[in-house]
Amino acid sequence: MLYSNTVAHVSYKDSGLIFKCIRRGQEFIHTFCEGKMLHKLGLEPEQFVNRTLHDVFEPDVAEALLKNHQAAWQGQHVEMEGTLRGIPYVCYIRPVYDGGKVVEIIGTCIDMTERLKMQEEMQQAKEEAQKASIAKSEFLSKMSHELRTPLNAILGFAQLLDMQQLTAKPQEFVQEILGAGRHLLHLIDDVLDLSRIESGKLKVSLEAVSFSRLLQECLQIVSLQAEKKYILMDQHLNGHNDAVVLADPVRLKQVLLNLLNNAVKYNKMNGRVVVSLCAREGRLFVYVKDTGPGLPLDEQEKIFQPFYRIRGTEEDGVGIGLFLTKHLVDMMDGQMGVQSTPGAGSDFWFSLPLYQAEPAAGNEEHVEEAAAFYRVLYIEDNPRSLELVKNILLLEDSYTLLTATNGIEGLELARRQSVDIILLDMNLPDMHGYEVFEQLKADQRTCGIPVIAISANAMPGDIEQTLQKGFHTYLTKPIDVRGLLSVLESLRRGNRQ
Repeated sequence: MLYSNTVAHVSYKDSGLIFKCIRRGQEFIHTFCEGKMLHKLGLEPEQFVNRTLHDVFEPDVAEALLKNHQAAWQGQHVEMEGTLRGIPYVCYIRPVYDGGKVVEIIGTCIDMTERLKMQEEMQQAKEEAQKASIAKSEFLSKMSHELRTPLNAILGFAQLLDMQQLTAKPQEFVQEILGAGRHLLHLIDDVLDLSRIESGKLKVSLEAVSFSRLLQECLQIVSLQAEKKYILMDQHLNGHNDAVVLADPVRLKQVLLNLLNNAVKYNKMNGRVVVSLCAREGRLFVYVKDTGPGLPLDEQEKIFQPFYRIRGTEEDGVGIGLFLTKHLVDMMDGQMGVQSTPGAGSDFWFSLPLYQAEPAAGNEEHVEEAAAFYRVLYIEDNPRSLELVKNILLLEDSYTLLTATNGIEGLELARRQSVDIILLDMNLPDMHGYEVFEQLKADQRTCGIPVIAISANAMPGDIEQTLQKGFHTYLTKPIDVRGLLSVLESLRRGNRQ
């Protein structure tokens, strides 16, 4: 009987109860009963000891308990749960053997009140957290849209001015507008990306990317910022001009721009930035070295933490750029680190897998020049956005622009006119862009026209959902002038092949 004595001893320490029973005919007699749960039921041990189940409980309860007691007496390990006098419980009933025969059963009941309360509170907290997460995502999506819409006009028209032959002073003003606008856009994107990381919604799409080509594009973007501080931008490709990496092109560009911007931002006047490449073990290693003040060892260990700011720096920032950069490199199966000596600058590096391309087919067909006057329909209710795209298309002689300020008008124009491409704003006053798209695809007159979505909403889930519906491309505001022209040119040439 050592087993039963041990279990009984344990019961006094918890909120449940322990009971022991022996069998007399078809009934079971309690020989022991104790525990805190017993007193919560309003009962005393004396009301159980030497009494049967029917003596203590109501008939229906006693009959249910009797079946479980009988099963335990037959050698089964019984587990049951229920509610007794308002108290939820779980009960485990086990047989006790002596000489190979069952001589007693022992039951351990656990009061589940606190546990269920805790589970309910955890579930409630989880639901509240999910609601808060949804609310935050909706807020960020709304704020992104509201901030990107005016930036579309600011950066769009500034890009158009930048393409004009301006005198020195106006050109300087345009560069200030572009620099400030892009900085604001960069901050908006960083905050959105941080939120996506927290929610696990940040995704990458890996493909073959020409590294040198992307690097030249990024160096061109950063060059104006470098010129203001008389910083020399240099590159040592070391024979890797044709290197192709497996990466997300958008995210890789973000990584390069973050590192190059930092190399200029924290550099000294008349300093230098050197980008160098080397390849080993199937990976391309990229080094971005500056001649700034450098980092002490303890700073190097903290620099990739979110919201960490370098001690003593006077430069603007919120401390999330390098955290995001490293996270993006990690997501692309890369590594990232820094080597730095105080007073001698910093050398940030990252590596990515090299892409192993299949041998290309040798037959290339000559693509003829596409004909001029490609008809573009832009469905957009914002006058500044309409004016911006109108001026963008005036840069080329190949396009004729038709405009509509709502979905119904746009659908009518698409059906009546011979349209080659449709630019569709997703937030129209009379109908959602999805509804316009569905009606276009349902009509034989318009179902073959490629549709480009344009929106100030830059949330990845919305972009992915839109592309899955069949849109050709998704462009986010602020519109990148060269990016839009590149997409239009690609479509124009593709349709002429």
